[in-house]
Amino acid sequence: MWMNLFESVHNLGMHFWEIPALIAGVITLVELLVHSRNQKKRDERFDKERTQRLEAMQKDAAGDTAATM
Repeated sequence: MWMNLFESVHNLGMHFWEIPALIAGVITLVELLVHSRNQKKRDERFDKERTQRLEAMQKDAAGDTAATM
């Protein structure tokens, strides 16, 4: 009885719970890589839009200052 339990737990030279844990680890790693890549793209797009808006605000402010003088 104990030998059958030992053999079922150590099937394929590893414990039976190591395969699901390995799969979960790989999935987590892939999610992390995809998320970080997407976040980097969002940050770059945000910085570009922010720069454009600040430049437009500066032009508007410079135009308003010149018009009032």
